[in-house]
Amino acid sequence: MVFFILGKNIVEIARVEKVNEGKRRLLNEDVRCMVVIGDFGNSVSSTSRFILTECTKEWKDWKCEQYKYTDVPESVTDKTMLYVHGWFGSWNDDLCSLDEANEACRKLKKITDEPLNVKIIIGIRSDLDRLYRERIDEDYNEIFTHLLYLDSSNTDAEYSNFFNKFIKLPRMELECPYISELTLKMIREGNDKRFGMPLKLTILANHHDLISNYIQKKDILKVMKDHFTDLAEEDENVYKWLAYICLKGEFSPSKEIDNKVVDGLGYEMKNSSFEFSEKLKRYVRMRTKDKDQNVSENKATYVFINSFYYICAFHSIKAM
Repeated sequence: MVFFILGKNIVEIARVEKVNEGKRRLLNEDVRCMVVIGDFGNSVSSTSRFILTECTKEWKDWKCEQYKYTDVPESVTDKTMLYVHGWFGSWNDDLCSLDEANEACRKLKKITDEPLNVKIIIGIRSDLDRLYRERIDEDYNEIFTHLLYLDSSNTDAEYSNFFNKFIKLPRMELECPYISELTLKMIREGNDKRFGMPLKLTILANHHDLISNYIQKKDILKVMKDHFTDLAEEDENVYKWLAYICLKGEFSPSKEIDNKVVDGLGYEMKNSSFEFSEKLKRYVRMRTKDKDQNVSENKATYVFINSFYYICAFHSIKAM
C-alpha cells in the first residue's frame, strides 16, 4: 500500500503492487486501453491516477488528460494518456442510460482505432461493470479486454498501518477523548459494508472531526452527508459552492455560471464571489490537467477531491 498527498493534509490510498502492475501492462505496446475495476471505495480513482503519474515518469514527452465519461472527446493528439472516470452515474447514484454508455464507448473505440500513440484507463465500479457490460454494444468489447481488479487487494496489516499513522496516533497526540472507541474492526464491520475500506479510512483520515459521529452511526455515507448539511448552517459560502459543484459536476470562475443550477439551490452566487479558500480545499481541487499546466486559480476548473463527496453532497441537497 502506498499513501500519497494531494495537497495540505489530503491523503489517498493506492496499492503499490496494483499501481506497478497497471503501469507495466499499460506501457506494453499491445495494450491501448485498460479497465481498473473495484468495489466502491477500493481506490479505483486513486490507483488509476497514480498509474498515469508513474507512466509519465517513463514517457516524459506524453501528456495526461482526465475526462468524465460523458465528456470524452472525439479525438486526441499523439502521445496522450486518458483517464476516464465517473462511469454510469457513480457520482450521484443515478444510473446513466445505455445510450450514454454506448456513446462513451463509441468515442473511446474511435480514439483507439486512430493511428496514434494513445493509452486509456477506464475506472469502473464492480457492481456497475457487471450491470452494464453485457448490455453495451458488442462492437465495443475490445475496450474491455485488459482488466485490472482491485477488490480484496489490501491486507488487515496494511489497513492497520494506515489507521494508526493517519487516524489514531494524530488524535491521541491531541488527547482526543473518544479515539480509543474507534477501532479497525468497527470500521470494517460497520453499517457501511457496501463501501470499501480504503474509502472509509481515507475519509476519516482527512476529516478527523467526523470520528465522533462515525462512532455513533458507523455509516460513512450518513456521517459525511450530515457533515455537508451542517456546513449549510456553519459556512453557507462554502456549502453553496460545494452544492453547485455537486449538481453541475464542476465549476470554473472563467466560465458563465449556470443560473438554472443557482436558482434551484436558492442561493445568490456570482463568479466573482468564488474563493478557493483553505476550507474549500478540504473537499475541492483543481482539475488535474489545469494543475499540471499551472493554470491560474481564476481560470482553473474545480472538482471534488473524491468522487464520494458528490454522492454525500447530493444526499445532503435532497434532504434540505
